[in-house]
Amino acid sequence: MTGEEQAKAKAKKAEIENAERKFQELVAKRDEFNHLAQIARDERNALNGRKRDLLDVVQKLKIERDEQVRLLREHKRVRNQLQDQARALLKTKRAKTGKVYSDLPSEAAARKAEIQYLDMKQQTQVLSLAEEEELIDDIKKKAHELRRLEAELREQAGIKVEIGEMDATLTDLFKKADEQHALVMKHYDEAQRLHERMMKLIEECSALHNEADRKHALFLEHREKADAYHLKATEMRERLLTMKNEKRMQEREARQIIQRQNKAAREALLNPEKMEKKREEALELLMKKGKITL
Repeated sequence: MTGEEQAKAKAKKAEIENAERKFQELVAKRDEFNHLAQIARDERNALNGRKRDLLDVVQKLKIERDEQVRLLREHKRVRNQLQDQARALLKTKRAKTGKVYSDLPSEAAARKAEIQYLDMKQQTQVLSLAEEEELIDDIKKKAHELRRLEAELREQAGIKVEIGEMDATLTDLFKKADEQHALVMKHYDEAQRLHERMMKLIEECSALHNEADRKHALFLEHREKADAYHLKATEMRERLLTMKNEKRMQEREARQIIQRQNKAAREALLNPEKMEKKREEALELLMKKGKITL
């Protein structure tokens, strides 16, 4: 092999080695960004998984909260119903109370005393016929008035009994209304506690969603770079294979030429003229291939 051939072979080898090194660098970069993309994808999936778990908890809390709200509304309805009944009964009680006169017993007692006095007067005093008739008429009027007052007293006694019963009923209604109101507040506080916990988890879900979107964008960015390096590595690999194939073909052609020269040399040992001809043919072939110059 001539010096020029050796220089070309060395340059070709260096070119292939550089291409091989560049190819390995591209593959390493591709693998690096694929690894980064996988990390970003795994982190994104973990964030989305955490968000799904929290959303499941939020859904359960929502069901519990809605149940507390339902109970709150039911107890509120019963409370309002009891309060309405109490207000209506209180109105009736006030109307009944307005029919009770505190002076009625003393008026009845006074009428009774007056009748007794007039009876005593009739029995103990000497009266003229006209005076006695007037006294009797007065006694009848006062007796009639007493009966009216006694009837009103009996009616008032019944009203007082009703008012007493109303007071007991009102006490019971207000007690039950207070109990229902306590339950309303209990379920309200529980619903509020569940709602506040839901809101905190929803805020956390929102933060996880935003972080997952950021990781997804990072995943796409790394994958895009990995794809770009993969494309460059593929192109470099094809170029490298072409260079290696060319080198092998050149080496094979050189070996074939040497083999033919050796064969011709062996034949020329028996035929000097033929040996000279073969030498000229080989020299001409090498010149055509650019292996040597004159």
